[in-house]
Amino acid sequence: MRFDLRHWLAATALVAVSAGAFSDALADRLEMSLGTENGTRTIIFTPDGAQAKRAVLLLSGSGDVGQREFRPAENFAKRGVLAVVPYYLERHSEALGAESTIYLRNNERKRQTVEADLLAIMDQVSERFGFPRQAFIAQGFSMGGSFIRDMAAQSQIRAGAIVSGAWINGEDDAVRLRSIVSGSSSPILILAGTNDELIRFNSSMSPTNVEAIFRDAGARVTAHYFKGGDHSLKDHGQQVARLIRTFFQNQVSRSPGPGGEANADEMVGPRGLTARQMIAKVDGDGDGKIARSEFAGANRVFVHFDVDGDGFLTVEEFETRWVERNAREAAAGQQ
Repeated sequence: MRFDLRHWLAATALVAVSAGAFSDALADRLEMSLGTENGTRTIIFTPDGAQAKRAVLLLSGSGDVGQREFRPAENFAKRGVLAVVPYYLERHSEALGAESTIYLRNNERKRQTVEADLLAIMDQVSERFGFPRQAFIAQGFSMGGSFIRDMAAQSQIRAGAIVSGAWINGEDDAVRLRSIVSGSSSPILILAGTNDELIRFNSSMSPTNVEAIFRDAGARVTAHYFKGGDHSLKDHGQQVARLIRTFFQNQVSRSPGPGGEANADEMVGPRGLTARQMIAKVDGDGDGKIARSEFAGANRVFVHFDVDGDGFLTVEEFETRWVERNAREAAAGQQ
């Protein structure tokens, strides 16, 4: 079955928070001018008649208009999550220029201008609605994903970031990222396809190598690439949706709420260990994941947990299957 990116974005929003945690109120839409010099048109989706518990920043790519994010934003708001969709490309189109890859690699000053604008938007939304900055989770696609990735790497987005269509596709990108990564960066989930028609896939930038770039600087990143996947990963929607759904569920439970209070620790599996602890027990090469050669269990078990089929088991993949198992058990208990 083929999935368009916006479908799994919307699906993510629908299940990112537990259905029982928030009221299913209608979303209320506000349009404001925010950011530096209050110059960026920003659409904010708020729960109608309910206090939002979390906030999410949604960024589109350079070839999209802001409406791409409206459907998932509405779904977030209906479940108690404040959703913020800035038209950052509309304001900065002249600075971005027509050739986004040149912009991304060679215009660090202009990049910082856009990032400063996005940070100002987050600060203003936080002040208006009573959120600390660290309550924001972010999700970005293509150029929007590259901004989310870099801001999270610099700890400017603290509660978690999901990046798609913004692969690290060469040593130039790797060098730049090494120079900006903060040792206390937020958890980042990076998703990409090997047949991305806009960003040339570089085999030297495998998920393991990408994770190593961040890990060496103390950052927490999990990368997944999908063989044959295009820029939008539309043929891998089910696997992508599972990984994103689990990531959102976990980060919502761990991130600070409106008062800045801390929440739950990492998810604990059926054996009483977190996924990270399980991996550490058998991770012979220290790459933060389990290869088939390191796994002592049956092959069918390995295949079951290998959600993206890349031959490695990651924290997110273990937690994805645990979430699915918990949901099945909860459903069975209600029968």
